[in-house]
Amino acid sequence: HSVQDYFARAKPGTPVGVDIVAEVFDEMEASASIDQRMVGLITFLKQRYKIALLSNFLKGIEDYLERFHIEHLFDAVVSSYNIQKTKPSLDAYRYASNQVGLKPEECLFVDDSEKNVLAAKEVGMQGVIFKNFEDCKKQIESILGEKFLKSV
Repeated sequence: HSVQDYFARAKPGTPVGVDIVAEVFDEMEASASIDQRMVGLITFLKQRYKIALLSNFLKGIEDYLERFHIEHLFDAVVSSYNIQKTKPSLDAYRYASNQVGLKPEECLFVDDSEKNVLAAKEVGMQGVIFKNFEDCKKQIESILGEKFLKSV
């Protein structure tokens, strides 16, 4: 949801007003960047696999992907804002796998949150907890049973 939506619905008990929080979010977004190593990894994997993005992103994830010119990397983009389900809701994982025409058991889920990876495993996906790029790459390589990621 937008910051304004959040404040209207949640009515957080904070002395900071919606204008200040919105300004902080705007500054965070302005300073955001994309790890080009991850772009390379996803680009390489996309040659052999379907790639979906499942995100608890605020409204407008599609605009964010376009801003960084990475929308082409994903066969499906699933936003919690659009489906009204957030990770770790099991339905969110099932929905994402369905969007790329796969069963959860055919999917590998990567996330920096352990609880989200555990939920993905609960629906049958394999999971990788993202700690850093090199560790993520090694875990994916181990799960896929291939050494083809050496060139990434």
